[in-house]
Amino acid sequence: MSSLNNNIKFSIITPVYNVEKYVKECINSILNQTYKNFELIIINDGSPDNSDDIIKSFNDERIKYIKRENKGAQYSRVEGIDLATGDYIIFVDSDDYLDSNVLELYYKEISSTKYDIIRGNYNIFNSSKRKKIINFKNENLITHNDFENKIIVNMAKTDNYNSIWREAIKREIIDTKNIDTTIFMGEDLLFNFSLYQKARNIKIITRSLYNYRNNEESITKIKDINKIKKSTDDILKVLSLIIGDVKNNYSKSTLDEWYLRYLRQVNHSIYRIIKNDNVENNIEYFKNIFNNEQLKEIRNNLRKYKLISFEYIFLSSIYTNNLESYLRKIKLFSKIF
Repeated sequence: MSSLNNNIKFSIITPVYNVEKYVKECINSILNQTYKNFELIIINDGSPDNSDDIIKSFNDERIKYIKRENKGAQYSRVEGIDLATGDYIIFVDSDDYLDSNVLELYYKEISSTKYDIIRGNYNIFNSSKRKKIINFKNENLITHNDFENKIIVNMAKTDNYNSIWREAIKREIIDTKNIDTTIFMGEDLLFNFSLYQKARNIKIITRSLYNYRNNEESITKIKDINKIKKSTDDILKVLSLIIGDVKNNYSKSTLDEWYLRYLRQVNHSIYRIIKNDNVENNIEYFKNIFNNEQLKEIRNNLRKYKLISFEYIFLSSIYTNNLESYLRKIKLFSKIF
């Protein structure tokens, strides 16, 4: 480790909310990095538990700690970015952790070529096991000329580029002025979509750069219908914003992939609501989704043969605006699975 020059500084941003069971492990994993030139910016987002006392128990000059009322994780990240003094930004959620050599891995990649973004694989874990998730099988350098085919299309077809917590980002390419801090679902996707278009290059590596907790209390596993609807509204808003940008800047085939992602998201969101509530309680909400402006645009511009997939039975009913047929199918599906 002594051979490293420590001439690149990392700013690690960690929002904290209701994680007293995990936050100590998270902070320790960061402070114990083999590469030492970093700052840890912790934003206590109005956490009502004992997280404040745990955070204050650490005495390390690299920690910058802010405590305030609840404003959401995205607001906290923007606040952290604006406070950051490092060359690269890394986001770490407070219920997750880093292996001790992650900053060293980032440094070794950046020291020879100062890539705008480095992204890799990750591990998913719970109390009993840890498993490596391999989204990237080969190392790759993606330059801006290849972004449409290698990044923008893949963002529509997969979740490989959604998360912001397994990448290091050059601070100078991040502009916080237009980040919407009122979005609580899909905010990572929107952040990366905007960010990647400013990058000159993205280095993909195969090593795991993050340990992600499979948390039963996470927002994606909430069963409260109002919260599910809020998350649905947010992600559909995000996808509409992205579609608007794709429509102006990329090819028709790329736009079709984002249209399909929107249809899949409608299907997934309605299925999730039906699994947690009666169809009859949500008919008006479903009608509003089926008749929104984005779906009208998709129906007018996407050829039906593009829908062919294992989800065709559902997507075709959304496409033809046949809510009654769709609900019959999805209700049956939800009872089986």
